[in-house]
Amino acid sequence: MLSESILQARLQDLCLQTNELDFMKQKITTKSFTIDARTVMNLGRDSIKNPTTALLELVKNSYDADATVVEVEINEHGIRVADNGSGMTEQQLEKNWLRIGFSDKRSQKVSKKSRRKTGEKGIGRLSTDRLGEKLSLNTKSEKAEPFNLSVNWEKFNVDGKELSDISVDISNISVLKIPQSSRGTGTEILISGLRQSWLKTDIEQVYSEISALVSPFSAVKDFEIQFNNYLVPELNGSVKSDYYTAAEVSVQASFNGKSQKIEYKIIDRTSPKVSTSKGEIEWSKLSQRVLNNDIGFSNKLTCGPVTIDLLYFGRTKNNPLLAEKGLDMSGLKNFLDKNQGIKIYRDQISVKPYGYNNEPAGDWLGLAQRKERDPAGLSRATYKVSSYQIVGAVAIGRDTNPQLRDGSSREGLVENGAFYDIRALTLACVTLLEKHRHEKTLKEKAVVKNSKQGLIEEVETYKQDLESLQKNLEGLKSKFETSTATEDKKSLEEITAVIQKTVETKRRVEELLDNNRVLSGLATVGIASAVFGHETQTAVSLFKSAVSAAQSALSLKTGPNVEKALTQMKTSLGYAKQVSSWGAFAMARVRKDKRTRQKINVKNALEGVLSEVEEAFNAIKINLIKELEEVNAKVFVMDIESIVLNLLTNAYSACGQTSRERKVRVELREKNNGSIKGFEIIVADTGSGVDKTVSDMIWEPLFTTKKDKTGREDGTGLGLSIVKSTVEELGGTKEVSKDTKLKGARFRIWLPSN
Repeated sequence: MLSESILQARLQDLCLQTNELDFMKQKITTKSFTIDARTVMNLGRDSIKNPTTALLELVKNSYDADATVVEVEINEHGIRVADNGSGMTEQQLEKNWLRIGFSDKRSQKVSKKSRRKTGEKGIGRLSTDRLGEKLSLNTKSEKAEPFNLSVNWEKFNVDGKELSDISVDISNISVLKIPQSSRGTGTEILISGLRQSWLKTDIEQVYSEISALVSPFSAVKDFEIQFNNYLVPELNGSVKSDYYTAAEVSVQASFNGKSQKIEYKIIDRTSPKVSTSKGEIEWSKLSQRVLNNDIGFSNKLTCGPVTIDLLYFGRTKNNPLLAEKGLDMSGLKNFLDKNQGIKIYRDQISVKPYGYNNEPAGDWLGLAQRKERDPAGLSRATYKVSSYQIVGAVAIGRDTNPQLRDGSSREGLVENGAFYDIRALTLACVTLLEKHRHEKTLKEKAVVKNSKQGLIEEVETYKQDLESLQKNLEGLKSKFETSTATEDKKSLEEITAVIQKTVETKRRVEELLDNNRVLSGLATVGIASAVFGHETQTAVSLFKSAVSAAQSALSLKTGPNVEKALTQMKTSLGYAKQVSSWGAFAMARVRKDKRTRQKINVKNALEGVLSEVEEAFNAIKINLIKELEEVNAKVFVMDIESIVLNLLTNAYSACGQTSRERKVRVELREKNNGSIKGFEIIVADTGSGVDKTVSDMIWEPLFTTKKDKTGREDGTGLGLSIVKSTVEELGGTKEVSKDTKLKGARFRIWLPSN
């Protein structure tokens, strides 16, 4: 008998021989893809959403061909687009233009005029099919005589035909009608059999979009579009506007893609003398992403170099620039109606839909929503510019910003981290503009912030006055009580009524203060919940998992595993306690006894808050350093806790934006302010700090530098506002600076002891 090893070897040989025989029996053939003629329709008229987009594709081709002038004409018979660009030879037309999906722009990315070419997909030429049934293309290059290409797109609208089976006609021509050119080169495109009737609104839309096609802020000055139409004659002529020069304020900002610093220049033309201010600010101080709990999280911009230009128009009749430049208000309003918004320009060409107010996603920055959320006027630090007052451009490039890629729909960019960086950066620059306008308004109105008595101190004085009045009235009342005169009895009734009103007023004042304190406490709890909520959510998820595991252990087919179930239930109880402790923490903030002014040990109050949040700090590796001295003061416990908790949540978020060692230091010590006894609370962190550019604005309600992961503004903007109002009510002071040890923000609060 054969041994087992020999048998296995022979079986393997047999398998190999069988495979070889099967391979020899196979007949190998090759096939290739074929292309149906209707593909032209799918890529042309069916994929380009409107005629405006199709027409813009043709103008972009003229730009890529180094044209200095492009003529765009729309009439009742058809559409004409002619340029004085480089033109094409018949060989170029056959190898490039007639090869669907091919573009030499992928290998020859820059033109002779150093323009970065825009079209790389090789299907933009099919936009002519979107516009009309027939195409006549006349072209001439320096190396060839002019010729004509004629295409009837309806020939491709058939079933079962190969794309290559449908011919196009090429013929010589003697006359080429193009804009004047020293080389005599260019291309003229004539489209007839229009697929839709053009209305006045269509003409206005085309004009609006071609006028914004090339950035008005770019270095490209040798590209002019001349427009002619039969419906809105007032739009005919060179497509340009002098209203760009009538902006009251302009902001120019740039990010070089490396230093993480933003350089900016603000030019204000509203004063008798033009003023210019320049500055540089660290990105992390201008904008803070909401906390990411991953250790090693970075707040650095990854979008690559960006240049941003913003123009602000007040839309007021007293704009001196209008008369100076021979312009008028109605023209300015018309200009803003058509051009308002901040557009993205890639290699000097606009990217739709960003900044196009007729597009659903045109307000990509949410400017209108920001204004609706906080409609504060110019005198308020949280002033937001209206979307219809601003025109701007964000300049990027295909080669310099490779992560900013086209979306699959041929319009817009992929919304990835780099895109979100662009959004956050642009919004931060809008904030610089808003801050400038606010500060100038305060200066013009000579608004002076007078120091005043703390609200609590004012109320205490008022209550003392009421008590004094009540005593005086009661003394007066006793004089009338023994009198039997009718007039004295009437006076007694009036005095008694006033005393009752005085008592009621005192009670109502105390209730209002108590309600205000409760609301501030609840708002603080809400903010803390939003910041520390991740820990609670994690505990809830783990609790549910442990309970589910316990149920599974009790439902085994082989019989319940009681020991495992008990272990899981014990684990779930631990997580339940975490959730419960957070609920207790929230309820403890608004207890009645904490809303009473009393003599307390401030150190004990702070230690209580710190111990309750320490677990959340430990979860993201924040070392909470406590340097607390014994301090006794007559205060509202809720106010102290509200101040500290809001400063802690602020520090928690700030530390989450840096990958270096995370620390938060809390200090408490007695500190007199002149002759007034008091104490100070200091909260410092290793975050990015607060730049002087926004150091005044951070205390205002609804102002926030926080951005969510998509680059949009996030956060309530209430935390530091609550700190400000509470400190002012107590007659204290506040300040923010850079901490010399931790290198981040240092918030210092001083409060009186009595």
